[in-house]
Amino acid sequence: MGSLPEARLAHQLPGRARLRIPSRQGDPVFFAGLEPQLLALPGCLAVVSHAPRGSLVVHHTGSLQALARQARQAGLFDLAAGPEAKRPWAQGPVSVAVALRQEVRAADQQVRRATGGRFDLPTLAGIGLLGAGVLQILRGNLRAPAWYTLFWYGLTLLSGVQVGGRRPEAAGAQGPATGVSRD
Repeated sequence: MGSLPEARLAHQLPGRARLRIPSRQGDPVFFAGLEPQLLALPGCLAVVSHAPRGSLVVHHTGSLQALARQARQAGLFDLAAGPEAKRPWAQGPVSVAVALRQEVRAADQQVRRATGGRFDLPTLAGIGLLGAGVLQILRGNLRAPAWYTLFWYGLTLLSGVQVGGRRPEAAGAQGPATGVSRD
């Protein structure tokens, strides 16, 4: 069977794991073949791969270790032993707020990468809230949650001011990767 590609666990939530296979990064043929083979394994619900980054997200039932054993037996990859993840919830219980904050940060990074730094998650959320406010006005709904509440939160996000009065720059954060701070 030869040597199997080594997969590393990037992060994990119950029923969901992101694996990285560095040796196959940039190999779309490998990942295109891997998806249906993983889906054929018992307990695998969905697979989304991203060949340029050498990663895949696996939605599963049961334990990831059981699925990894099946993947190894099927000759797909070998999940490396070691620390399970960089994310704190993979190491044990944490608050929902910590887990959510980590996922929002990861989503923000994905938006920045996908848009070449032109947009970030707060900008998209601000635009969305402003759009929802316009929709409320067009529908004639001037009651709560009123259009002005949506505008307030939308403009707050777009201006870079956090609710509570702190600006991201005070904590060393910057706006989108354009070299311009969010003022």
